[in-house]
Amino acid sequence: MNIFKTIGYFIYFVWSMVRFLIMLVTTVLSVIFGIIFAMGSFSSSDKEKEYRKQPAMK
Repeated sequence: MNIFKTIGYFIYFVWSMVRFLIMLVTTVLSVIFGIIFAMGSFSSSDKEKEYRKQPAMK
């Protein structure tokens, strides 16, 4: 009975560590992608605005 308890604690510890790592990786990736997306939108936002204004003016 004691062996099963230690195995359960070990599995729970490993699962919590894996869950923490997954959370960390997802947050880092989301931050990186957000920065890349923001930079891309800032660099191409002026061109898109010009393209959108032209048909509206015509």
